[in-house]
Amino acid sequence: MLFNVYYQSQENGEYLRQMVDDSGVGQLQNCRNLAGLPLDSDADVVLLEYQDDNPTLDRWISQTTGRSRHPEIFLWVKELTPQIIWKALKLGAREFFSSAVQPQDLQDAIRRAWLRRIAQSGAVKTYH
Repeated sequence: MLFNVYYQSQENGEYLRQMVDDSGVGQLQNCRNLAGLPLDSDADVVLLEYQDDNPTLDRWISQTTGRSRHPEIFLWVKELTPQIIWKALKLGAREFFSSAVQPQDLQDAIRRAWLRRIAQSGAVKTYH
C-alpha cells in the first residue's frame, strides 16, 4: 500500500515517517507539511497529524472521504479524546492513533484497510 504522510511539525513528521517504515506494511510515497496537502491523493492511505482546531483540514478530510474512490484516512494525535474520535468519525476517518504507536498497531490497521478494499471490490462476499 502507498502512504502519504502529512504533519504539522517536522518532529512529528519524522515520527510518522518512521512509524510507516517500522511497520513494514507499506511504501511511503510523500511526507510533507500539512500546508502541502493536495486536493487529491493517489495513495492508498493518508496518515495525518490531526489538528482539532483546523477547519481547513476537516473540510479536506470530509471532501476526500466523500469521493467514491478515496484513500483510507488515518489520524494521529498526541492525545486521543472521545470528542476527537467522534468528530473524525463524522468526517470519515477510519483509524486513529495516539502518541506511542507500535508497529503492530499500524500493521493491524493496514490489514483492516486491505480487507475493506477487497470487500468494496466485490472479491469477497460479506455476510450481515
